[in-house]
Amino acid sequence: MSKRYTSLLYLCFLLFAILFFTLSFHSRLATDDYYTIASVNNNGIIHNTILTYQEWLGRFSAVFVNSILFQLFQANHILFTLIPLITFALLLFSVKYCSSKMIHFFSLSNSTIPIATWSISFTIMLFFSTIHIGESWFWYCSASTYWWSIAFFLTGLGSIYSNTNNISNYLLLIICFVYVGGASELYSLLFMIVLMIIYYPSSKYQKADTEQQKRFRNKLILSCLLLCISVFINITASGNEIKRSFYSAFDLPTFTNYFVRMNGKLFLWFIPMKLL
Repeated sequence: MSKRYTSLLYLCFLLFAILFFTLSFHSRLATDDYYTIASVNNNGIIHNTILTYQEWLGRFSAVFVNSILFQLFQANHILFTLIPLITFALLLFSVKYCSSKMIHFFSLSNSTIPIATWSISFTIMLFFSTIHIGESWFWYCSASTYWWSIAFFLTGLGSIYSNTNNISNYLLLIICFVYVGGASELYSLLFMIVLMIIYYPSSKYQKADTEQQKRFRNKLILSCLLLCISVFINITASGNEIKRSFYSAFDLPTFTNYFVRMNGKLFLWFIPMKLL
């Protein structure tokens, strides 16, 4: 890249950093956030996680992370500014980590665009392509469920592609996929499909396997297994049934109506507006 192009790119990064920090600083706690603060103060981190699992929601890993952060930050607005910043940093790290491991695994050249530059650019594009930026990036309770699940999945995927074969690599893989399964059952299903798509080509040539390919396939199997176990713990929580009882019956016609309306808005309004 030319020096002028690099300078302009870094200027764009700086302007985005100012924008993101400003939005983070001026965001406010939602009702769910205040409730979580009160619940953690009354019950403590561990007991709040258990209580939520038993009485409201099975997403134990996301609730546990929220319990820690909300216990530390209380209702301090300045400290809550850190949550969107931490979320962005996690996504940035995960994109960079996963990209670097895949480039090394496939012996690709990354001389055209540095990994750090590509990672920052991709994460910024992800921000601007979000349909509801306020709800997606600055709703504190939801960050650990959605964006953190994506970040942990990409980090776990990077661990799968990593050529290192030590305890720390496997420990990182385990933490990532247990977290994802315990944070978002829907994302876990999508990520499991991605892992199976990755696994299929590698399983066709087992006879010509190198040691690296065997490790790679074993990591994929372990990741799917961890996701399954973690999701099972998530969806079988007694709290899910209690929460479901507060909502009206969700039959097939109702589901079809919501599905058509949601996708109609997405493809006929939100996406065209983003592109324009």
